Amino acid sequence: AELTRAGAYGARLTGAGWGGAVIALLPPKEEGRIVDEVARQWLARFGRPVATWATRAAAGVRSEK
Repeated sequence: AELTRAGAYGARLTGAGWGGAVIALLPPKEEGRIVDEVARQWLARFGRPVATWATRAAAGVRSEK
C-alpha cells in the first residue's frame, strides 16, 4: 500500500518466510523519488535502513548459433 500511495504501478511481497523482498513496478521518471520516500518511511518505522536496487527487464531468452 505504501508503494502504490507513493506512485508505484504495483508491488508484490516475495519470500517473506526468509526475510522477504518486495518487487515493485515503478514509473521510470519517478523511480528515485519513490524508492527514497519508501526507504525513509521504512527507516522511521523500523529504525534500520533498507537495501534497494533497480533492475530492468531483458529482451528474454534467445537461441544463438
